[in-house]
Amino acid sequence: MIELNKFSLSYNGELIIYGLDLFGPAYEVKEKIPSGIIELKYKISIKKGKFSNQEEVYYRILPEYSLIRLGEQIISWGLPQKLELSPNLSEDLNFSHFLDQHSLKIVEDKRNKDVLFNVEIVGKYLAIHGGAPSFVYIDFGVFHLSFNWKLSQSEWLRLLSSLGYSEKWIIELDRPKLEGIHEVLEHINKAEDALYNKSDPANVLTELRVANESFKPFFEKHKDKISLKIDEGSTGQEGQKKKSDRVFDIYDRVSYFLNIGPHHDKYKVTYDDALLGYREFISILSYLSKIISDIKNEEEEKESGNG
Repeated sequence: MIELNKFSLSYNGELIIYGLDLFGPAYEVKEKIPSGIIELKYKISIKKGKFSNQEEVYYRILPEYSLIRLGEQIISWGLPQKLELSPNLSEDLNFSHFLDQHSLKIVEDKRNKDVLFNVEIVGKYLAIHGGAPSFVYIDFGVFHLSFNWKLSQSEWLRLLSSLGYSEKWIIELDRPKLEGIHEVLEHINKAEDALYNKSDPANVLTELRVANESFKPFFEKHKDKISLKIDEGSTGQEGQKKKSDRVFDIYDRVSYFLNIGPHHDKYKVTYDDALLGYREFISILSYLSKIISDIKNEEEEKESGNG
């Protein structure tokens, strides 16, 4: 267990929340998308307080809701499994969170590899202490717990897979730190939707072509550096194309194939055509974006070293 946060209760008591995983709450997928429900699991510990006459004060915890934020945006809200927790010194605390397809797409569009959530848990508590022999005092208070929950890229993809999101043909792409790269991902998401729903194969290729047009300025700007990176350690055969030229040929061929999408009145586009175009484009895009990402990271390391 790892301590995530603590909250001071009245009469010097304390509420401490622990994550059951190494870096945060443990989770269990309850329903796959389109519903998308996961259960976040915690352990809470209650330190008893002291009244003015040194009499012990006990607490009863009434959790109300939980929020998962990405930056300022609320991604999910959750409800507690128990509406009241007994004043034991240790107790399980679980929340059922809704993570539908729309929420997952928001995270996919905004994240840069890893995902850093902020989780809030809000509720009330009762402070119970004895008074005169004939009655007991009960005070009400509000508690607020907040902590960061970081999921590595591999952990996030595992969660997506558990929710069934990976069944929508999603393939992981590197996300170079470039302004405007999210426009590429936006059109890929639209292509994924059309592919998953099998609604309009020609539109799959059209969306991929638009994504490609959004990616091309990054490719052209870094083309020389990409070429050098691809050819590192490759002397090549005399009279034959360099490895980078062969990669660029693949990119050009895939781009050429995607152009049949807007001309579906001249070309019949089948579902298999759309799936082929998607897989081929995602493969070459993943390859090139990974190289651009490596180049940008190396440039940043050099700048920080010189600074």
